Amino acid sequence: MLSEEEAIIILESNNMKPSIRQLGIQKNLITRLINGYSFIVTQDESNPDYLCAFLNHPKNGVLIIWHEIDHQSLSLAIKNVQTLLKINSKPKLVTDRQFLVITLTLFSVLIGTGYIVGTQVVNYCNIQRPETPLLKP
Repeated sequence: MLSEEEAIIILESNNMKPSIRQLGIQKNLITRLINGYSFIVTQDESNPDYLCAFLNHPKNGVLIIWHEIDHQSLSLAIKNVQTLLKINSKPKLVTDRQFLVITLTLFSVLIGTGYIVGTQVVNYCNIQRPETPLLKP
């Protein structure tokens, strides 16, 4: 079973930036595409334990529906929509959220390493140079 968080990650990894709209208790992940089309992922009305996806156009309404989607079927639905609308999209190796986590982790490691090295240098200098008085008697 596919969760909404996993659906967001799959959408973002395929260069589709969803916005989250909540109507009552139901959440909709809406991705705006070219020429007014939108790709929507929401709770499946026929089976509430699953998500469904559909391609929508404001003039023509719902064009295609994918019921009870999982990881693989959502990826295939995205590729199908991109092919139908002739959207060129290369999947991202790292999503924006993953990039943020990686960046923050590396930044934290860099700061921690700098602190450790700095304290070691200060300790080494303190040991090597004995305290000399500023004024000689």
